[in-house]
Amino acid sequence: DVEFLSGISVRTISRLENGNIDTPYIDTLIALSKVYNEDIIELYLINAEKSMILYKSLLKQLDFFIGYLVKDKIINLMKIIDFLKSDINSKNNYYNVEIIRVFLNYLIQDDINYLVYSFKDINRRDLSSNNLLKLGYSPMELRILINICNEYEEFMFVNREDILSMCISRDSDVLTTMLAYNSIINSLYIEEKYSKALLYINQAIIYTEKNKAYYSLANLYYSKFICEFELNNPSSIESLYKSKLFSEHLGNKRLMKVITEKSNSILYQ
Repeated sequence: DVEFLSGISVRTISRLENGNIDTPYIDTLIALSKVYNEDIIELYLINAEKSMILYKSLLKQLDFFIGYLVKDKIINLMKIIDFLKSDINSKNNYYNVEIIRVFLNYLIQDDINYLVYSFKDINRRDLSSNNLLKLGYSPMELRILINICNEYEEFMFVNREDILSMCISRDSDVLTTMLAYNSIINSLYIEEKYSKALLYINQAIIYTEKNKAYYSLANLYYSKFICEFELNNPSSIESLYKSKLFSEHLGNKRLMKVITEKSNSILYQ
C-alpha cells in the first residue's frame, strides 16, 4: 500500500491525485518516486514546462493583427485558456491567464463595456485617478488600457492621451508600445489634430525601424497617408504606396483589402 511504503498519509495522496496540491513538497515527490520506481520529480517538471511553453505560445499569437482574426480562431485560443486554467501547473500564473481570457472575450463580444467592467473587477489593486499612471502593469494589462483608450476619451477620469503616453514611455515590449502609438495616432486623427499625429507617426516609424518591428509599418504609413492627405501634403501618395507595399510584404490579404478600400474611399470621395 502506497501509504505504508511512502509514509505519506492517505489524505495527502488523495489530494495529490485530485490536483488539490499546487506545489507538493520535494520530499513527497521523492518518496512517491521510490514507491512507483519513477522519476516523478522529472515528470512534474516536464509537465510544468509544457504548460509554460503553451502559455508563451498563446502570448505569441496575441500579435499586432489579433484584431484581424476571425472569431473562430479567437475561440480556439480560448480553448488554450481553458486548459491553462484547469492545469495545476498554471495556477501560479492564474491572474495573467485570466487577464488574457478577459481580453479574448472582449474581442469575441466586441463589447467595450465588458472590457472596462472586467478589468476593474479582476484587477488586484484599487484603480483610481490618483494612481492609474503610477502603477506597474504587465504588457497584457497595458494592452487592455490601450483598447479602452481606443473607445473612450478618458478612463478613471484620466485623459486618453496621458494614458497612452504612459504606455509608450513604459516600453514594456515592442508590440505593446506600437499598439499604444497606433492608438494615440488614431485618436489625434479623429480629433483632427493631423500635425500632432504626424509627429507621433514619425516617432513610431523611427521606433519601429530601431526595433525591427516591420509588421507595424503598413498601418503607420497608412496613418501617415490620411494625415498628409488632410493637410494637402503631396507626399501622401508616397505614404499610401509604402503602406500597400508593406502590407503586401506581410502577406496579410485582409489588411491589404482594408487599406485599399479605405484609401479609395478617401481619394475618390
